[in-house]
Amino acid sequence: MLDVTALTKKQLNAAVSIFDAMKSTDLLPIHQIDVDSGRHELDRRLATEVFGFSEEFVEKGGPVDLLRLKLAQEPSIRGGKGIDAGDEEDGCESETEDG
Repeated sequence: MLDVTALTKKQLNAAVSIFDAMKSTDLLPIHQIDVDSGRHELDRRLATEVFGFSEEFVEKGGPVDLLRLKLAQEPSIRGGKGIDAGDEEDGCESETEDG
């Protein structure tokens, strides 16, 4: 868990600048985190500008990308939503485990 009280003044100022710059950015629903360019940009900027990670940390195939892919498939996040990013199913699919 992030303890924002542990951030330096420089880190806090960087975070404020990022959020000010991106506050109007449209974000997709959280279950589409793996294909959301707005969230990718937010992650990239926070990781590099606030936390000091290298660009490799957030590039395609890196740790943050892998985490996004895993989160997008997590049942507690995906629920009954469709697989495709453009899929707007409402999660009303029937699920049968016992046949």
